[in-house]
Amino acid sequence: MCFKTSLPCTVMLGLFLLLPTLSEAFQEQKPRMYARVVVLAIGVESYASVNIPKADHSIKDAEAIAEALHRHYGFERELLLGVKATKQKILERVEHYTATLTDKDALILYFAGHGQVIRNKDTYSRGFLIPHDAQLDIENNTDPSEWNREAIDMKILSDAVLKSKSKHVLVLLDACCSGFMAKRGNFIERPDLQQLAMLPSRFVISATTEYSAAYSSTTGHGIFTKHLLAKLNSPDAQSTNDIFLEVRREVAIESKTLMMPQLGRISNDDGEFVFIPLKIKESEVREAVIAVDARGLKRRGSMTTVKELIEVFEQERYEFSRYAEKQDAHWKSQNQKFLKQGMEERHERNAAASDPIALTARTLTLAHGLGVTKNKNEAYKVAQLAYDTEHPAGVFALAYCYSGGIGVERNMDTALKLVQKPGLKDFPLTDYLQATLLLHLKPGDQETRKHAISLFERAHKGGMISARLEIIGLKHGASPKEMTDEEVLEEIIDYANQGNPVAQRQTYIILLKQPILTDEGRAVCLHYLTKAAQSGSVDAQYRLAEENFRTHGFHSTLLLKQNYVIARNWATLAANHGHKNAHQILAIIYLRGHGTPHDDKKAHEHYEMQKKLGADNQAQFQQWWERNVR
Repeated sequence: MCFKTSLPCTVMLGLFLLLPTLSEAFQEQKPRMYARVVVLAIGVESYASVNIPKADHSIKDAEAIAEALHRHYGFERELLLGVKATKQKILERVEHYTATLTDKDALILYFAGHGQVIRNKDTYSRGFLIPHDAQLDIENNTDPSEWNREAIDMKILSDAVLKSKSKHVLVLLDACCSGFMAKRGNFIERPDLQQLAMLPSRFVISATTEYSAAYSSTTGHGIFTKHLLAKLNSPDAQSTNDIFLEVRREVAIESKTLMMPQLGRISNDDGEFVFIPLKIKESEVREAVIAVDARGLKRRGSMTTVKELIEVFEQERYEFSRYAEKQDAHWKSQNQKFLKQGMEERHERNAAASDPIALTARTLTLAHGLGVTKNKNEAYKVAQLAYDTEHPAGVFALAYCYSGGIGVERNMDTALKLVQKPGLKDFPLTDYLQATLLLHLKPGDQETRKHAISLFERAHKGGMISARLEIIGLKHGASPKEMTDEEVLEEIIDYANQGNPVAQRQTYIILLKQPILTDEGRAVCLHYLTKAAQSGSVDAQYRLAEENFRTHGFHSTLLLKQNYVIARNWATLAANHGHKNAHQILAIIYLRGHGTPHDDKKAHEHYEMQKKLGADNQAQFQQWWERNVR
């Protein structure tokens, strides 16, 4: 149950518009940028029902929030505390303000008390705030109708906010299960706050996730409210993100990640709040907002982007490429960025997750050893942190681990359920993973294939080249073909020229199918094959070794001049990468001393390895080996 915690559990909901209030020195001064700003602060500490425990510090928290917003920003205050905070009175005052405030005004509704999420038999969930007069047993969540009668449905509150004529409304929840109200959408920070501050907005900031508890600090406030007050007392202008990101970080640290504040939109409006203290003069407001813009731009510039996450996902294994040292240095640098953004001093400060995209990127680098020592168990742990943020990137991270058995037993059905959760539409990596899982779990099903292609198309629009290559592969491999060799070549050659090793390898394969391969055509094939091999493609590395070897049954389609040294170099890279047939070439090279001193030991090592890996043409190769080994 949400309320069962080792520390007092407090619920605080604040629905509030952000911007200035009166300071003590200017009691008659109006808030910046608004005609009127109102905060309705509600605090319920003791309840009429003996079956509802006390919610420590709720009244003190409500009073402190109202005072801070009044003194620093110029908000008008109305408080409903204790026995006055009945269901009827709360709904009556909310309806009053949503009906009377205009598009030149702003509203804050703050609630401190208990909250709960109730599930019915169909697993449909409803979130509730509990007023003073609720006659409920907080442990009994079997009767949704009783909760609907006695408590305040968060959906009703959301609907009231949506109907409000106020320019800005923000919902703040420092409560058990308060993330229920923040589920409607993820906030994406955008530039130009001068414009956004003039547009409508309806926001929720919750103290924790949908089914998590909220805790009190040792300072006489809830942990969330304690850090929210610290930010509201700042003398600088601040955006919603300025406040939320700092509060989330500090709350996660103090609660040892038991609480993870959430930010969500209730509406589709594009505006954003800006807190402007009354200490900032009217003539300086514009400069203050520009400064907030600058901070946001700097923050966005240093944050891990979805584009960077896709780069990590699409990175070919490079440890056996020609550019291994350079690539490793690049990924070591990237990992420092992911680690810094993903976990704030993780070991010393209790893994306070902050950037879900960075955490997901960190999951992938650990899973595949990009710039770090490969560690699948650690990758899974980081994926769980990312998932706890409730960001689509975090859902992908955990699903990816289940799909590949990374640090956890492989379970593709679980992975599919995760990426099919509501609210993930148009996030490219979840679309891509869902498509690949569907094709794996339902091979040959035409409806599944059609749906997978549509998912790949969405992922491609989101910036994933690999998704487009999957579509090309599906259409080119269809019977009858939906794309000819010429159509495929025309498209993928652009990706090949951009350096994509998969496209480079495919270009080479399709060019080889041409009826008549001219000298010029062979040169183009060699160009793309070499590029793919240099990028770390094991198949391309082996093919180049074979092309240069040209003996003992290994042929060269490109008619290259025999070169054992080049053949050995490419075969070594391919063998280190795990290519089973490359060991056959190396066994012959070391046995015969082709382009290198004869070495029986190495020859036998490669012979045994190709047997262990099950290389092609085993019987034929064994016969040759027995004839030539003395």
